[in-house]
Amino acid sequence: MENVRFPHRIIISRAAIDQFGNVVLDDNGKPEYRVVLESVCGIRTQTGNVQNTKDALATDYKLALPRHSVDIQEGDMVELYTYTRIMRLVVKKATTFNFGSNIWANESAN
Repeated sequence: MENVRFPHRIIISRAAIDQFGNVVLDDNGKPEYRVVLESVCGIRTQTGNVQNTKDALATDYKLALPRHSVDIQEGDMVELYTYTRIMRLVVKKATTFNFGSNIWANESAN
């Protein structure tokens, strides 16, 4: 059964780090990414969000995820699968609370 609150699918990846704390690069000099979370999600806004008057975020999307145990970090890469397209986003901010997470993200040029 589909959950109408979370109708889309999301894959979150993070740059791989070696034992010395350096980002692992592929043969072309680009970072290698490892999947840290696969989940369902919902798009809450497509024009950004303002949490309060002193914390205004200029982002392209706000996404909502059900509860999970992954620490989503700024800079993580997001693949968002909607009904009609696949979007690549970069996490600008993430907040996790007892019912799930909100992610504010911008579209990636890659």
